[in-house]
Amino acid sequence: MLQESLLSSVSTLCVQLAVSSHEVETLAHSCLPYLSAEQPQGLQDVCMTTFGNLIGYDPDIIWLLLQQVCPNTVTHPNNGILKQYYFGHGEKSDVFSSNVYNLLTLFK
Repeated sequence: MLQESLLSSVSTLCVQLAVSSHEVETLAHSCLPYLSAEQPQGLQDVCMTTFGNLIGYDPDIIWLLLQQVCPNTVTHPNNGILKQYYFGHGEKSDVFSSNVYNLLTLFK
């Protein structure tokens, strides 16, 4: 499937081209619909991998975007001093909440 191919290669391309944070944000916004639970599972899985790679490249931008998608989800880095807290998700973010929650657990 063309969408899966594009999603699976776009994060690697960002790293190779050393794109700016603004471009990462634009790309992440474009990929965001594929995090929806209403998408086929294969596209969700590839998108999760893409976002995971983008977290490794520009974690601040991706964290901010995920917080905008699910604003009631608050996390703190697990550094031994602060604990992670997850609160209920808003109605607008229900189709994204599971995938966003899983991505937020990748932040260290």
